[in-house]
Amino acid sequence: MRDINDPEALEAMVDRNNLGDVLQGLAEICYGKGAHIRETWQDPTLAGLWNKAGRAIERLADSKTIRQIP
Repeated sequence: MRDINDPEALEAMVDRNNLGDVLQGLAEICYGKGAHIRETWQDPTLAGLWNKAGRAIERLADSKTIRQIP
């Protein structure tokens, strides 16, 4: 398994997909973590923070700058 701190691993993910898709994937992970925390730990504050992070990443993924990158 590759270490997330390995820039080459992250670059390979972007190269196989594109930056927007990788960001969208991260947003979906945030939403999933938010749902898991809400359901499992009944912590709406932390769940809300994960969802807020997901929305912020989603906005970035859909930004004009990111969409222009092939």
